[in-house]
Amino acid sequence: MRSKKTIGKKIVGSRLAGLGLAGALAAGGVLGEGASGQTYVITPPSGFTNASPRSLSGDGNVVYGMINEPLRSFRYTVAGGLVNLGGSGNAVLLEPGFCNYDGSITGVNLGNPSGSFAMGSRWVNPGTLTQLGYYFVGGDTQVTTGICGDGTSMFGQASMPTGGVRAYRWTASGGFTTLGALAGGFNSNSLGTSSDGLSIVGFGDSTGGGYKGFRWHPTTGMVQLNYLPGGENWTFARAVSDNGQTVVGSSGTTTVYASNRAVRWRALTPTTFSIEALGMLPGHTYSQADVVMRDGDIALGASGTANPNFLKRAVAWSSDLGMLDLTAWLPSVGVSLGGLTVLTNVAGISDDGRTIAGEANLFGGERRVYLIKNIPCWHRPSLTQDITMSNDGYECVGNTAIISAVGGGQYTGSLTYTWYRDGVAVVLGQTQWGSFLIGQGSPTLQIFNSQISDSAEYQCVITNACGAVGTSSVPLVVNSNVSIYEQPVGTRICAGGNGFVSVTMDYSGPTQPRYQWYYNITPFRRPNWALVNNGPTGSGTVFSGARSPVLAISSAADDVETQFYCVVNNPCSTVTTDIVSVSLEYSTPVIFSEPYDTTTCPSLTGSLSVGAFDVGAGTYQWERLDTTTNMWVVVNDGPITWGGCGDVQGATTDTLSLVPNPVLMFESSGLFRCSIINACAAVVTQTASIYACPGDYNCDSGVDGDDSTAYMTDWSNAASAADVNCDGGIDGDDVTYFFNQWSAGC
Repeated sequence: MRSKKTIGKKIVGSRLAGLGLAGALAAGGVLGEGASGQTYVITPPSGFTNASPRSLSGDGNVVYGMINEPLRSFRYTVAGGLVNLGGSGNAVLLEPGFCNYDGSITGVNLGNPSGSFAMGSRWVNPGTLTQLGYYFVGGDTQVTTGICGDGTSMFGQASMPTGGVRAYRWTASGGFTTLGALAGGFNSNSLGTSSDGLSIVGFGDSTGGGYKGFRWHPTTGMVQLNYLPGGENWTFARAVSDNGQTVVGSSGTTTVYASNRAVRWRALTPTTFSIEALGMLPGHTYSQADVVMRDGDIALGASGTANPNFLKRAVAWSSDLGMLDLTAWLPSVGVSLGGLTVLTNVAGISDDGRTIAGEANLFGGERRVYLIKNIPCWHRPSLTQDITMSNDGYECVGNTAIISAVGGGQYTGSLTYTWYRDGVAVVLGQTQWGSFLIGQGSPTLQIFNSQISDSAEYQCVITNACGAVGTSSVPLVVNSNVSIYEQPVGTRICAGGNGFVSVTMDYSGPTQPRYQWYYNITPFRRPNWALVNNGPTGSGTVFSGARSPVLAISSAADDVETQFYCVVNNPCSTVTTDIVSVSLEYSTPVIFSEPYDTTTCPSLTGSLSVGAFDVGAGTYQWERLDTTTNMWVVVNDGPITWGGCGDVQGATTDTLSLVPNPVLMFESSGLFRCSIINACAAVVTQTASIYACPGDYNCDSGVDGDDSTAYMTDWSNAASAADVNCDGGIDGDDVTYFFNQWSAGC
């Protein structure tokens, strides 16, 4: 007969923590957005004082345990509350054990209310009870520890007529199988089984006295587990992983049970195991592991002290976080314990690790069963994939840059991704330089319309409630297309001498363009282009800068007299320059005719000439002596710039001419010279002057009355030639200027 249902109290807790790059990577902190956990406190029905747990179903939805006083078994679900499994008279369900995955089947002990005898039984929801009977004829107690996860077998221990107990395994098809005893021992007890029921762990006595832990498997039989130094008297195997390769429990370190340490055994061979002490909480004297995750990674149990009153606290141990005080740790990851003051043990954990059940104390000291769901994590995240970037981190302006990282790991729960740019958290949306970012909080950050200013070091910190892991810091490089700002130009080099060809590029971004020069190795036939390599050629020409903007040529030989071009690229584009020619000069220019002083008049051109041979493709450049600075300055074609009227022509030819415009007039004679330059050398002529006599207006080589008559006639007719003072107008100032010059003569 069932008692009335008692609904557990649901308590919800949450935590939200800000995360900076330095804080996110700080060791030991609880970081990231806390998950929400639900705690259900299972309260005994009226007439009962305390509640104690025995098992949790693999799906995390069903808890089995005991209520007292009087002693009874119960089944609890969130939806249905607590149900007393009942019984009456001398046939009551005293103590449930492990249940199957969905909690529909459990092993219970059927006995009298005082518990002086018990019969192992199989209970199927909603109430079918099958007694297993007695294995040993004459035995008076058959205790079940529980049923395996798939529900096919049960395990426990049976009393023997001659005294003592033996661990057993029971199946519906095969009945009982005794597990035997350890070498030199008589008694054995089973405490845990794998989900398939093939691996059973427990303890028994053996040679030398005391208790030793064991693992039993049909292929190996009962194998004694090793123990910590000094722990030969008190070693207990309490739970085993699905594959039977990991066992947890406790091992003594002295002859006193209260000095036990929680341990984990790992199978090395089918019959040998390593042992690892899991530690205990600070100030405590003992610990034990009672529960293990199905893969063996997480162990749960209790840590305590024998004084005073054998105080205990529920603990969990993971390979990542070590030993945790669940009373303190669960609130730090977002699970509120409500009115529970201390969690004292753990009776079970779901297959996914998200739910645990156990015993806790209230403020008044009464014992209660707790069911905690949605535990956010047991591990910090790990990197499943370190940071990667599209195009290996090289993007072009306007493209979309994709940056990704993947976190994972077992029992890590919900993960949050925080992206950083040069150590500062990325802000989503439009940047001031025109790109657009999305993906903060997700495994992929995307930068649309990426720009040069997006070039930076990017990193992601992946967090959960248990901690954080940071990716590598990886640079993103955004470049523009390359374009040619200034094409190379052809050049002439003196045979055996030095020269260069060069290109100037226009580009933006941190990546320097790559250059490669090419030259035609068959200049007088069909082009045959080859890479220019640094170093000497077969003809003795030496190249340097073959992969730079400037190709330097030294010791120029015949093979350099050909065509060249350059290919320039960056990750975004490739361009090719114009083809230019390089030719050789073999001789220095020789002057055979020097310029000489010349005199002219206002209406005639004055010229200076130079004669030279072996100029080749060389150049001429006329220069004038600046009497103010006493320095030679380059003469350029165009209006006279040193005061007066007239134009310059032929400034870069072998003949320099000063041409009337409208007249040729300047106050002082001009002193000139010419530089003749080819690839081999530069030579300079002697100096010579051009003098335009202002008074010889009619250009008859003399200054007389005819000049004044001719000038006045032009002045009267406003002829342009009459503007002898070169001020742009014809007036009395010109008359004054002319007659002053006419009076001075030439």
